[in-house]
Amino acid sequence: MKLAKEDPDGTELPIDSVGFPDYLHYSPVGQHSIQRRSLQLLTGLVNGRCNLFFIDVSVEVAALARASSIPYAYIKLPGLRNDNPHLQALKGSIFNLAYYPEAFEHPSTPKWMKDKTLYLDYFSRFSLDQNNTGNTPTTIRKILVIRGKGEASKLLKSLPDIGKRFEGLEIKALGDFSELETSISGIHFLGYQSKVSAFINEADLVISSAGLNLTSEILYSKKIFCCIPEKRPFHEQEHTASVLYNHRLAYNITDILLLSNEELIQDRETYDHTTSLKKMQLFLSWLETSGFDTKKLVTSFKVIKEKFIKIDKNFATSIS
Repeated sequence: MKLAKEDPDGTELPIDSVGFPDYLHYSPVGQHSIQRRSLQLLTGLVNGRCNLFFIDVSVEVAALARASSIPYAYIKLPGLRNDNPHLQALKGSIFNLAYYPEAFEHPSTPKWMKDKTLYLDYFSRFSLDQNNTGNTPTTIRKILVIRGKGEASKLLKSLPDIGKRFEGLEIKALGDFSELETSISGIHFLGYQSKVSAFINEADLVISSAGLNLTSEILYSKKIFCCIPEKRPFHEQEHTASVLYNHRLAYNITDILLLSNEELIQDRETYDHTTSLKKMQLFLSWLETSGFDTKKLVTSFKVIKEKFIKIDKNFATSIS
């Protein structure tokens, strides 16, 4: 189903003329585009007899689903998600999903939230391809810098030092670097590319922020990873980076500048994606066996949660 856009259309009331509920992040009143989109979404869910609705991030859609008696699973992102909109969305779900290990959960995350969440671990789009298991570098000749679409002041600030550190080697940069006031010698800026994975596979060292998707792809690739966390509203990048550093899965920018190439190759661990593959297979089997019956999923949730915990214990060395 392709949903209609919900961009402001001039029909909404002034934001300061009505109260703002504390269980939503964004809630205009009287906006026709949102009304049409909500009607389209609910009509499709009800007419399609949806047994389980997977909601990716949006607390507003979660509130709409719960108020409309639509069972949903909520996709939880990393970081400190203890604000009321996230708390209500996570409480109102049948269960929650997280595409990162529980060990990367923020320490302030409540126990009930972790108990209600299935942690599928870092999962690459290539994880199901058993012929594509990543390639551990033995030399450092090709460096790849990736900028996502968010704020990246720390990465931009680091570029001159990166250029000097790896002078004479191949350095490619993907993404928008138009904010740079001066060009940086030795770095080839290629803009946005549709097949980022191909560039990652060719690289020996990848430098990027700590966004969830990029982190998953880089860890799966087994490439040497320099993680430069950027500021985000829920502190997800700073916390993710700190855990990566602690488990030697990534270097910070200081390490990259000071350590030799040989040390960068040897003084690190690689992520074992075996856990994510086992969990995904188990999760899909659980859904299929239940026939997506909500009652069966609710009654059997503790069983699959215990199986996930057992996998974590058996593969405790995957991030150590």
